[in-house]
Parts: sequence; structure tokens; C-alpha cells
Amino acid sequence: MFFHTLRRLAVSKAAIESYMDYLRNADRELPALSEILPRHQTNTKEILQFHSLLYEVMQENGFNFMGIKVIPPTSAALQCLRWTDAVCVPLFSNAFQQSDFSVKQQRIHFVEPLFVLRLGRDAPSQLTANAAAAVCGTFRPGIELNGSRFPFYPPHATGFAADLGGCIGVCLGEETDLGNTSLDTLGNHYFVMTRKDEPLQVGSGKNCLGGPSAVVALAASYAASMGKPLRTGHYVF
Repeated sequence: MFFHTLRRLAVSKAAIESYMDYLRNADRELPALSEILPRHQTNTKEILQFHSLLYEVMQENGFNFMGIKVIPPTSAALQCLRWTDAVCVPLFSNAFQQSDFSVKQQRIHFVEPLFVLRLGRDAPSQLTANAAAAVCGTFRPGIELNGSRFPFYPPHATGFAADLGGCIGVCLGEETDLGNTSLDTLGNHYFVMTRKDEPLQVGSGKNCLGGPSAVVALAASYAASMGKPLRTGHYVF
């Protein structure tokens, strides 16, 4: 049993190191994602293990843990995959370091607005939605370049979660101190993404799980389940 556990851990870590080559956009032949990512119908525990091991490998390679991204079941991607639960994925500093992107090489499909909260204090592992505002310090608008490291699209929600929700790169705007502003009030504001002064998308924080408070609580719970709790300075996307 112990030997089997060590062997499985080693195989998982080797798979994650191969996946890191995808994240680095390595210019060489790579194993198919279907061979290295958790398989369809994998239980939540195995996805958590994958994300936890990915955290360790990313840290070893100098990429810091930035926070948790929450994708609601109302998102187009999860609706296409017929998935009815929110998906949480960790994001790392590699997604914030690039300034040049290739739509073709990195398979970028969409540009999406992000509603981002930066923690002003450590989040407890059992954070409730009512207490979420107490750990949030600032708000930042953001833009995410989203795609897939699969040949076309992820074939199932398991692959989507393991592939970090398709996140290719993230750009963040200026911080706004929340002060005494409640998260629910902030969530009721509408934000417009423009290109050359032309509106492209309109959205608000309440579109994700009903409001920012629920998102922060879910992100804190997921990070704690990974064994990597959210700390001061981490983000919830």
C-alpha cells in the first residue's frame, strides 16, 4: 500500500512536470494532455491532489501562488460541458509575467473581464460568506486571456479544471481600496470592457454565484482543502 502510494505520487508529479511544459509553451513535442491530466469522472479529491502537487512544482520552479479563480456554473464553458457546479482553480505568477502573446501558438480563444479581490488579511479555512468582506482589502479590474492547451477544447469538466480553467494570461488594473464598501454593493456595480472606446462586454460581480461574498468563501474553502490557505496579498478571481 505504501509503495503504491509513493509510486502514484511520483507518477502524478512527473505528469505535472510535463504539464508545466504546456504552461511554459515549450517548443517541443509534448505528451497528450489526456495522458497526464486526471481522467474524466475523477472525484474531487483527485483534482485537489493534482492542484496541490501543481502548487508544489510551481513553487519549486519559482512561480508563486497568486490565488484562486472561481468559474461559476453559468459560464459558457461549463454550460457547454454540462457541468452544474462551480469550478475552482489555482493561478500562479507565470500567468502574470508575459507581455506578448500569440493567439495561434497559445490557442487563445477569448478575452474576458475579471472581477478581482485582493485579501487584506489571512482567510480562515472555514470562512462564511457573511464574514468574507472582513478579509478583502482591495478591488482590481482585470482582463484574462482564455483558451485551451487541449488541441481544441477540453473534452470534459475534469480536464477544464485541471487545465486551470483555460487561463493563458492575466492583466490587472489599478487597485481601489474597499474601505467600508460592502462586497454586495460592489457586486451590484456593472463593469464594461471596451476596445478602442467601443464596449465589448458588460458584467458584474453578482453574476458569479450571486455575489462576491459567496465567491470569496468558496475560494478560501478550496485553497484550504488544497492545504494552501489564502493569505494576505492573495487574490480571488
